[in-house]
Amino acid sequence: MNTLLVDVCDTLYRENTTFDFMAWRNRDDPTESRLLESRRRFWHRLHYRLTGHDRIRTRIIGQLTVAESKILKKQGQQFLDSITRIEKT
Repeated sequence: MNTLLVDVCDTLYRENTTFDFMAWRNRDDPTESRLLESRRRFWHRLHYRLTGHDRIRTRIIGQLTVAESKILKKQGQQFLDSITRIEKT
């Protein structure tokens, strides 16, 4: 059986599940941690507003395509177990 959990921001979890998962997953990698932090910088936000292209999102999501499915499922479950679910949805 395949399961897909899609969270519209602030519906099931308060976290931005995409970026918070990637930050959690790469927490021991200083290069990736800096990359994720750079999303908050002015130049990245300006580039995104002008072009509509989020280079950082593309790069970090690209990491998932080369990851082993079994490991991603385990990591995904561990991440969900570590965050708080919104009780009233």
